[in-house]
Amino acid sequence: MSFFLFLSFGFFSLITQIFLLRELSFLFIAHEISLAAGLSFWILWTGTGAVLPLKSEPFGKLLSKDFSGFLLPAFSALIMSLFIIPVRYSSFFIQSGVIPGFFEMLWLTAFLTLIPGVFNGLCIHILMTPLPEQAAKLPSELPACSGRSGSGVKGNAGSFYILETSGAVIAGFLTTAYLGFFPEFSILKAQICAGVLFLIVLFAHEKPKTIFKTAFSLICLALLVFAAKSDKRSMLYPHEPEHLHSIIQTPYSRILVIEKNSQKTFIENGFVSAHYPDIEGNEEPVHIPALSVKKPEKILVSGSKGLFFAEQIVKHKPQTLDLLEIDAAKALEFSRIIKISTASYNLIARDLREFIRENTGHKQYDLIMQAIPEPINGLTNKFFTREFFKEIKNIMSEHGVLSFQIPYSQTYLAPQQLFFSACVLNTLKEEFKNIHFSLGRHLTVMASKSKMEINPQTLAARYEKRKIKNKAVIPRLFPFYLDHYRMQWFNANLAKTKNAGINADFHPLSYFYMWKIWLSMFVSPKFFLASAALLIILLTLAIKLAKSSPVWIKQPETCGIFALGFWAMAFEVIILFIFQIHTGQVYWKMGMLFSSFMTGTACGGLIFRKTASSRNLYLILMSALAIISSIAGYAAVEKTQILNANMLLATSAACLTFAGAITGGFFVTAVGFGRTDSRRIYAADMYGSFAGGFLTSSILIPLSGIKTSMLLTAIPCFASILLFVVYPRAKEG
Repeated sequence: MSFFLFLSFGFFSLITQIFLLRELSFLFIAHEISLAAGLSFWILWTGTGAVLPLKSEPFGKLLSKDFSGFLLPAFSALIMSLFIIPVRYSSFFIQSGVIPGFFEMLWLTAFLTLIPGVFNGLCIHILMTPLPEQAAKLPSELPACSGRSGSGVKGNAGSFYILETSGAVIAGFLTTAYLGFFPEFSILKAQICAGVLFLIVLFAHEKPKTIFKTAFSLICLALLVFAAKSDKRSMLYPHEPEHLHSIIQTPYSRILVIEKNSQKTFIENGFVSAHYPDIEGNEEPVHIPALSVKKPEKILVSGSKGLFFAEQIVKHKPQTLDLLEIDAAKALEFSRIIKISTASYNLIARDLREFIRENTGHKQYDLIMQAIPEPINGLTNKFFTREFFKEIKNIMSEHGVLSFQIPYSQTYLAPQQLFFSACVLNTLKEEFKNIHFSLGRHLTVMASKSKMEINPQTLAARYEKRKIKNKAVIPRLFPFYLDHYRMQWFNANLAKTKNAGINADFHPLSYFYMWKIWLSMFVSPKFFLASAALLIILLTLAIKLAKSSPVWIKQPETCGIFALGFWAMAFEVIILFIFQIHTGQVYWKMGMLFSSFMTGTACGGLIFRKTASSRNLYLILMSALAIISSIAGYAAVEKTQILNANMLLATSAACLTFAGAITGGFFVTAVGFGRTDSRRIYAADMYGSFAGGFLTSSILIPLSGIKTSMLLTAIPCFASILLFVVYPRAKEG
């Protein structure tokens, strides 16, 4: 029966992790750092929970009681299942609809993963703790417990590790299928179903008294009713229910449509993406770029926001209007809400970068409009990079125009805004020599391979010839949009910006840009105090690790698992970043990617579980394989650009499976020494994983880029190998 208990726990634990990370992404504009930070903190708190009873004697005694084997996992299942609700309500701490601050993202992510992560770790401690009679029989290794039922199932820590990861593998594939095909079904309800499944297995395994069964059954029933009633309200918070028009849930995002005073506001993953109707906001991005083209017969619009422009685009009577949006379900829902006929455009459910590669040399567009937000995350940033601007020319006609908008202010340009504008424009100039601006509510940028006729007189003549009737963008305002002195003022401000650099796929500007905005949030005492609290927690953990270093040095296998955990999580984070940048699908396919890593750990554990000799050699070999993997990844990062979404998924899964196999093999081999409590080794793995994920996502990638970060993550493994060489006395138990 322990088999099913361990398996169901791994299943439930990974589902909780995936759903929690997805909900965090909805809070933080789907920024990849929120994903990596959430994953890192989850691992940190899990490791903390796993060793907490070892550090606290009263707590340890409490967990040694027979009833704790049932009560703690059961209570944890309830808390972890319902924790999605407080995560949603934590939007109280975030200014609705705007870019969140960097430290705001970090401290809030840390605290939102704290409770479920610690309870997850406590469950692991319970499940890995042997019954007294088992411990007496197996002095040289720490068995994974058979629960508290006294069933006497014999095994070691590798048994739990392998079964837990196997359950996680099943959960990963199921969540990917669920989020891909049934995203409209409530995540909260799916989470509760997984929790109830774990409780059923726990009840069957532990055989608690009737009073416990009855009490927990009533509690579960009450919580299910509570969750059903709170689900929509918690998703909507802080908006009032009477203002809700609709909630759109797709594999890629959650969009709240709020209606006030006959205007609809579209809030996508916590960021305001559009308003409708918005006359000036919909006319401004379209007409100056369209009028700059002598005859715009073929027009391509990228991004679902282009639907809001469709009514304006058709005024120019194009022969073809193609709308590119990878999230087809979102585009169709937008069409329904704003009542735009799907017959007025051709919907192409493709990523723009993939579409370019597939259509190079075929259809040539006269106007390409990017209805895409500024680079608020890696997914949007890839449409403002040097590689993108080079590729987009392949589907532009000789006199075609590329247009997009970036933030702009008529009176004051903040330093971070100038940095962003300067970097994007510097990057654009690398590929286009003919660039013009239109200065309105936003900065409209137009670029072409040939000279453009952009002056008020020419644009006004084309406006009249096409018999356009506008309300905001009209000929008498063209001199304002194209004013020479305002252009000079803008260019003078740009000239003051130093070291803006060139934006690239694997050295993304968005993280630098976001850092500058995030750092400005320190003007708020609330964010400063919360960030200081997070810093104190991290420093405390670092000091504790430093104090433990003499013990670790005498036990190189513990240091080794820390180093390998660091490498494995850093490697996984980089793979996730690359996958998201290229496909935008990580938030519904992360279950499959996590499963790949878990599959590797299970296989690695099985392969090396019976290792009885030369353990030092095996540990050195696996550390060396990690280093080789980083070097190979460094050489291959840029090659991923030629892969389509399916090929990249398969490649990413293969890389993560290999990384998992190294980690799993290292863990069971390290446990085999028998000198260190396996829960401590597990915790060292967790701490190393946290450090690798956190430092890579928040420091290494922003400062050195993705490619260089791949190489840097192998450094701890070099130190680990050196430690094994210097301390050869780390011999088998």
